Amino acid sequence: MSTSGESREMVSVVITSYNQARFLADSIDSVLQQTYPCVEIAVVDDGSQDCPEAIVKRYPSVSFVRQSNQGVAVARNRGWRASRGGFVVFLDADDRLLPAAVELGRESLSRRAECGFVFGRGTLVDAQGRPLPSSFTEVAGWYGYAHFLEHNPIAFPALAMHRRSALEAVGGFTSIVDNVTIGNASDYDLYLRMSGRFPVYAHGELVAAWRQHTANTSRQSLMMLRSTVAVLASQRAMARASRRYEKARQRGLRRLRQHYGEQLIEELRAEWRNGDMNWGRFASSVVALLRHYPEGMILNAARKARQTLKGVLRVGASG
Repeated sequence: MSTSGESREMVSVVITSYNQARFLADSIDSVLQQTYPCVEIAVVDDGSQDCPEAIVKRYPSVSFVRQSNQGVAVARNRGWRASRGGFVVFLDADDRLLPAAVELGRESLSRRAECGFVFGRGTLVDAQGRPLPSSFTEVAGWYGYAHFLEHNPIAFPALAMHRRSALEAVGGFTSIVDNVTIGNASDYDLYLRMSGRFPVYAHGELVAAWRQHTANTSRQSLMMLRSTVAVLASQRAMARASRRYEKARQRGLRRLRQHYGEQLIEELRAEWRNGDMNWGRFASSVVALLRHYPEGMILNAARKARQTLKGVLRVGASG
């Protein structure tokens, strides 16, 4: 991976991989098939145990860096800081770009010199790459800081193309916010910090496919509940400078707490039904729910009580 100087025409695609080598070739191929001619690819292995380097060796033009496991934020920072492109796309090793993705992003940014980044729409595929029903509804237009406080419109990182100068201005990704390791919420944290300083534009075109499989980190609801709440909490000082921003932040907090709180409750129910409850994780989950989503626990407990009562009454009536 060359660091000999920035190329204003080049787009750098940074692919981060952690135990996703089985999908990596598909991800690399999707970048090599781009309609835009000036693209470099850098794969950063975050301490995997499945030997992604063996996959990368099939591609002489692709750079490879290995680091000890330090998390996706550190891996992405290492990739973009060592790359040369004036524009950067972050692609997870289990996802893939659609053929015109780079061209669409580059064209959109070239028309809007004030933008820190632009983004498009995505689609879903299963573990084998087959299309799945998708419900991405974000529309084209300008998105400001208030939008991102209330709702993250970028479902997965490959939808966005970043201007290198904007990444440099905000310092890239952050791993820890308010003493909380934020993991895969580090992309949301970046969007908030960038949208607080630069305009953001959605061009509305399909650009990437998000692979759905059992190891998706976005399905780890306990981690996502803690980390996304920490990310929004870290925006408190800036948001409170404006009543509009603070209202948006509060709406965003309610949305995230409900979304990941309900997911976490459903995960715990499934583990209980399947008889594979991890009691340490259960205790941590209950603490997190009591702190961030106590109303959800109360509502779910009430629902369970009503269901139990109905069952008792049915048994009594039949007897």
